[in-house]
Amino acid sequence: MFLKDMVYRGIIRVARAVIAVQGLQMHVEGRDRIPRKGGAVLVMNHSGYMDFILGGYVPHLRGRLVRYMTKSTIFEKPGVGALMRIMEHIPVDRIDGAASFEEAVRKASAGQIVGIFPEATISRSFEIKNLRTGAVRIAQEAGVPVIPLVSFGSQRLWTKGGKRNLGRSRTPIYLSVLEPWEPEGSPEENTEVLRGQMQAGLENLWEQYQRDYGEFPANEFWVPARFGGGAPSPEVTQREDSAVEKERYRIRKLSEDLTGLSEKIREVSRNLVAGAYEAYDSAQEKLAQDSGGEDRTAMMVWLKNNMDELAAEVSQGAKEGRDRIATSMEQAKNSAAMLYSQLASSGWERYEGSRLDEALTRLAAQSKQIVSKLPHRVTSQFSGIPAAIVCNIEGSLLGTDGTIDERDAQALRRAAGEGASIVLTTEFGPDEWRRAAAALDLPTVGVCYDGAVVLDAEGEVLSQSFFDPEGTRAVENAVAEAGQGVSLEWRTGLNGEEYHNMVGVLKVAEADLKKTASHLRKELKEVAEIVPTLGRGLHLLPAGTNKGLGVFRALDSLHITPAQAVAFGASFSDIPVLEAVGKAVAMADAPSEVLKKAASATSISDEAGVAEVLHPLLDAVAQEAEPEA
Repeated sequence: MFLKDMVYRGIIRVARAVIAVQGLQMHVEGRDRIPRKGGAVLVMNHSGYMDFILGGYVPHLRGRLVRYMTKSTIFEKPGVGALMRIMEHIPVDRIDGAASFEEAVRKASAGQIVGIFPEATISRSFEIKNLRTGAVRIAQEAGVPVIPLVSFGSQRLWTKGGKRNLGRSRTPIYLSVLEPWEPEGSPEENTEVLRGQMQAGLENLWEQYQRDYGEFPANEFWVPARFGGGAPSPEVTQREDSAVEKERYRIRKLSEDLTGLSEKIREVSRNLVAGAYEAYDSAQEKLAQDSGGEDRTAMMVWLKNNMDELAAEVSQGAKEGRDRIATSMEQAKNSAAMLYSQLASSGWERYEGSRLDEALTRLAAQSKQIVSKLPHRVTSQFSGIPAAIVCNIEGSLLGTDGTIDERDAQALRRAAGEGASIVLTTEFGPDEWRRAAAALDLPTVGVCYDGAVVLDAEGEVLSQSFFDPEGTRAVENAVAEAGQGVSLEWRTGLNGEEYHNMVGVLKVAEADLKKTASHLRKELKEVAEIVPTLGRGLHLLPAGTNKGLGVFRALDSLHITPAQAVAFGASFSDIPVLEAVGKAVAMADAPSEVLKKAASATSISDEAGVAEVLHPLLDAVAQEAEPEA
């Protein structure tokens, strides 16, 4: 530590010599506010690349060294990185700063001064930007004061996008140490207090400069826009900074998603080796022996294709954090390669609905979902806001608590506000559609009973399908032949002045579901459509009726073609819809057959999967519509 500090002080002496050679006119006030001992968080505004030197100027006058928090990429540069480590500065990963936060708290608690630029990047407006809460949180965690230091003038030496002016320029540099304070309570509220204090301090420096050197010259790059200078306004730079922060968050979340996918793949591998799937699936009904190999191959190919697609596209458009993504993706690829090898050598034969089948489907869905969220996918798959948005109420919108997530509701309202029509489909009757429409507080067209009934926004019937008496008898006879464990209930509708059967609702034991469906398809192939439901039952619809046809009728009433619509699907009954629309999105918990019909996947309804797709799309459209600054 002692030897490192000697090197650090030597570097400072060199820096002070450079300042002298440049002839910089240093104006310093408040130096006594820097304590001669004890920890603190020194908070500085950031307007140029020389701020690291200038920020340490005043503490050095008090015999103190500053340990700066600075971006980790600087530590990777030959020579410079070694010096940064010798001076014990703190590397900050801008995507995930947890480790640097802990190190900063440790140093401040140990009595050192930690230097932070809470604006995170250089303020090109040369005003105080929005601050991150990290400085306040470090001070609170370490139990040390915040010491604000504001500067003006360093942007004239070397700033972002500007030329270097490191010769003998005699540039005036103003440094002011403001009143230290110890933050208590909300970090967010304290950060706003800090920003106000720093803005007031900076405005005071502007006044001092103009008293000493006259009015700011017009149109000069280093003069803030409010004084007629050439710097961009805070509003313009804030929009640009927000875009950068949004991208950093995306990269961090993407890295987490890839790590989560890799762990899920390893979990399936471990279970496969342990025989966990065999122990459960041996009781399940095996597919025909002659098709087992084909099904196994098809499942493996589908999973591998999804992983290959992810690997090919995951880094597209990424700049900062690209290495992090590549590392996470490589881990996922290695885990997947091991799983492929295990599947190929295990002699596994696929069981329909088995745990292994389900586990592999979820892996494919997870990789498909990650790809679907990539920004270039959002912009390439949509050409503007869709004319209609079709949502399966039970599978796409209702969470496990039986309610619609407010994020999904807001996204649909926002889309409707931009002109999109909303179509809601349901396994149940009109009452379920009305409840969902009321929760969304939107006019919607309803497709009920998996397409047997279509209603306009006013509740008027657009179309209905019924079983005739002969069809009703055929259904009841076929159900009776299916066995005692199968029960049938009819849903009826008014046709003229009489009620007729519209949908047969079958309750079947899960173990008998496939056998019962096969029996009914054979016996009723000219009479009824057999549709599995999300509730692990069966619906019997009049022949020729399906949800896809119901959605077509709904869209036709709105003068919208299926190609102009996007649909969110989660159940087998959604397959005709997904096949017909221009953009098909499967929920992450959908069966593999549904996922294969969709161009993309999104999160489950509990995680607001509809909003996950719509908000980025709406943001992209809004951004394209904004006039250039």
